[in-house]
Amino acid sequence: MTSGVPTALSGNTYHSIDGQPCVESTKFAFTHNPPLKQKYSFAGFIGTAKGQAGCGIDLVFANPAGKAQFNLLALAAQHKSGDLGFTYDFWEGDPGIGNHWLVTNCFLGNYKLTNDPETGDAERTCSILGAPPRLIS
Repeated sequence: MTSGVPTALSGNTYHSIDGQPCVESTKFAFTHNPPLKQKYSFAGFIGTAKGQAGCGIDLVFANPAGKAQFNLLALAAQHKSGDLGFTYDFWEGDPGIGNHWLVTNCFLGNYKLTNDPETGDAERTCSILGAPPRLIS
């Protein structure tokens, strides 16, 4: 293990829905922002408390000419599990040596499709909301 020692940088984030790799994603953003609260008395600082919060994942996808693999996986997983949502996992670093995170109870939202015919560029974006992330390896 090389924890804390400089190594090569990772240029890719590997991620999947219910174990199926998401290969069309071109950008990935992850947020987890539990609320923090500090208390002070007349004598000064007392302490800090951490609240609860889920997480958010924002994804940008290439727009293939055919059906989009990611949306089909996510919608199928969400439909299969009913009100429980689907699981989403990603590697912070390279698979097998980086941190592997799991997010459960995920649901798709904020779907958007943009197209610029002049440049020939089209993108799909969506947001995923889920339970707090768990480090699994």
